[in-house]
Amino acid sequence: MGCWDVFCFLCGNTCHSANNIYDTFLEDIENYENSKDKNTFEKKIKLVEKNTKWLNNCTFLCANNKVIHGCKEVACNITFRDKKGNTYTTNYNFDGMYGVFTHTDCWKFIKKEYKINLTYSHLPINIHDVTKPKIFNFVKYGPIEKYWEQDFNFIKMILDNNQKLSESPLKNISVAKNIKKIVSKLKIKTDSNRVGPPVSATFYKPNTYKVGTNGNIWQVKVNKWIECKDTINVKLSNPNKNLIKKSVFSGDYNNEPIFILDIKQNKKTTEYDILSIKEFL
Repeated sequence: MGCWDVFCFLCGNTCHSANNIYDTFLEDIENYENSKDKNTFEKKIKLVEKNTKWLNNCTFLCANNKVIHGCKEVACNITFRDKKGNTYTTNYNFDGMYGVFTHTDCWKFIKKEYKINLTYSHLPINIHDVTKPKIFNFVKYGPIEKYWEQDFNFIKMILDNNQKLSESPLKNISVAKNIKKIVSKLKIKTDSNRVGPPVSATFYKPNTYKVGTNGNIWQVKVNKWIECKDTINVKLSNPNKNLIKKSVFSGDYNNEPIFILDIKQNKKTTEYDILSIKEFL
């Protein structure tokens, strides 16, 4: 099985720069034929290689709501590693920490524009499969989707004179405006006084559970989040496997009212910090 690209859910770009695409261009004679001015096109390629270096600097939004800056894609475009060597993946079935990536510049733009620290909880993820190119099928990213291939097609982008689509939102007004449209579609809640989950209940089926910003569990009823007043926090050492199988990390949604806040392991025991409701445990 080969590798594939995943794309930033905010700007629609891939998780790596256009490094070495000049060599790819030289290997493909069609690109010479499609380019009216070879020298100008070569200059454009080198400029794109320079202007897309920001794409390498990623931020990983973990399903336990930790935000890890300074990550880089290291394997198959779905595996990321931070500066300490910790590994994260967009694959939900991975035996470790899963989540989604965004570019650090995109994350900074959200913080600057909306005054929030974007986390996994803010996103209306309602499927446990974030390896697909498009996490949110209802969102249209515009012309940049034309270049979504197994390897992002920077060459075709340049031939179409659309290279500015891959510039940072901190420097390009058009990219920034497009991200604001995406945020609107995602219905991200930016109210600092909000106590429920920071995502609209309209994305979820009735009786779905999520953790609110106040630390309690909330349930969807009639397209609204209703707080579960009997939320409890317990620590369990080597708990029943079936119970853990029903659990998800605190930033994710669940069909059962049970969430993992933290996991601590030593030689003899694995301790789970669990958030649930009284009647469930």
